[in-house]
Amino acid sequence: MILWRIWFTATCLVLIGLVTRLEAGVLSLNGNSYVELANPSGVFPIGNESFTIEAWINPTSIPAGGTAGGQITFWGNQSGNQANGFRMRGNQGLRHYFWGNDQDANTSEDMLGDTTGLNGDGWHHLALSYNADTTNSTFFHNGISIGTQHRHAGVNVADANYRIGSRLDNREFFHGYIDELRVWSSARSDSEILSNFDSQINPSSSDLVAYYQFEGAEDFSDSTENANDGTPRGVGATVETGIDSPAQVQLDADDDGIPDFWEDENNVDDPDGDPDNDGLSNAAEYAAKTNPNAEDSDEDGLGDAAEINDHNTDPASADTDGDGLEDGEEVNGTNGFTSDPNLIDTDNDLVNDFAEAEGGTDPNDPNDPNDPVKKGGVLELDGQGANFVTFNNDSGLIPIGAS
Repeated sequence: MILWRIWFTATCLVLIGLVTRLEAGVLSLNGNSYVELANPSGVFPIGNESFTIEAWINPTSIPAGGTAGGQITFWGNQSGNQANGFRMRGNQGLRHYFWGNDQDANTSEDMLGDTTGLNGDGWHHLALSYNADTTNSTFFHNGISIGTQHRHAGVNVADANYRIGSRLDNREFFHGYIDELRVWSSARSDSEILSNFDSQINPSSSDLVAYYQFEGAEDFSDSTENANDGTPRGVGATVETGIDSPAQVQLDADDDGIPDFWEDENNVDDPDGDPDNDGLSNAAEYAAKTNPNAEDSDEDGLGDAAEINDHNTDPASADTDGDGLEDGEEVNGTNGFTSDPNLIDTDNDLVNDFAEAEGGTDPNDPNDPNDPVKKGGVLELDGQGANFVTFNNDSGLIPIGAS
């Protein structure tokens, strides 16, 4: 879905020659769904590392009892201080926990108080900043600190189970809307929180490891280059377009649909320009998150335009399908054979394309007799006890006892 959206957006921009701002949107959760996050680069803060989590929320309800639910983010394991959970605690409360080390703070406003519209008082900005050096946590509401507390127990957050909208065991679901969710690998200061809580920011900002803007239909992607993209889980996790949080859009002084920061970083100012002569306009490169000054942004042997228009591969990732072969190697042929850069195993013969390329077999022919799984073989042992094979019984099916 994410690759298709990039292809569709960029292609439309090229075909119609117009600059189109991405459609506003927010994450909508129905209290029984969540978004699972990828962490391919391993950049989310774990162990006892400093971090900041912040988001705009517009909650619709919380479960009966008023103290549980409203999970904004979660990752780690639900055991001694190995989790990183940030959620609501009642209609005026916030809670952060490392699982066994809870801390709470209260807002001065009822976060469920306004039900008259999405851009009224129903929107609230919440943030939590943890400093690993001082082991202090600071809560924020609408850019203002509402309390700092000291952690007294050791913290060792696990690298697992990254989510928006629920904790690990499918409890404490969030019901309502979330937007402009950011995760930083540093403890943001009071002034840093206040300076940009009410505006969109540069996805290339220092220490920003994940940024979810939900700016388009079913767009759960990470706006940073870390590709911590989300996948909706359960019925009811959607992106609703046409509505937005109060965060101001990124500065665009010339009103050309491309933020000023991107134009400055890449030294471009004309949305229709094509400085690298790759067939993609600057506007199309911005939509696809590619470099307007490089014909082949990911240096995989395929030009950006060819990836988007011809192969539907990701021009910002050298190996779209993650099979160990770069997109250019698959399209242009390795060891005399081409393969599909969007499939790990092009011929579906249970041997991935990389293994076939290494072995010199045809990744397009499931009947190639030279494939390792088809050549057959025998186990050879020397009979002297110097070599042997062990195996496990994870299934528990090997007969034991009187079986």
